[in-house]
Amino acid sequence: MARAASRVGPATLAAVEPRRVVDQVIADYLARWPGAEFAHARDTLYRREVTLLRSALTLVDLGMEDEGIPEEVRVRVVRGALRGAIGDPAEAGERIDSRAALADAMARGVVPSPAPAHPPVPPTPRPPS
Repeated sequence: MARAASRVGPATLAAVEPRRVVDQVIADYLARWPGAEFAHARDTLYRREVTLLRSALTLVDLGMEDEGIPEEVRVRVVRGALRGAIGDPAEAGERIDSRAALADAMARGVVPSPAPAHPPVPPTPRPPS
């Protein structure tokens, strides 16, 4: 018996309609973590992480759907893959606060100098002549 052609391929991601399984699992995940929805709305790195993970999990979900895996199993697999994969919302909050403090300082005309990339190197002692 010939197997049906898979819908998963390089161009699939751009043409995929919103995936109910992945979107719902990610929405539940963000709702459970204090500060995650705020971080997703305000921190570009956090939002990028969620977007990339959503894209990858959507492809996984499509593959499982093509193989006839029941939705309840797909939800469990997506939840398991998501667990611990997204960064800590507290780190995103720290980035948001840091950027707000920088913007406030710059608005007051204070431009903080960046920290040195490495500590200064002490001069090499010369032997007595």
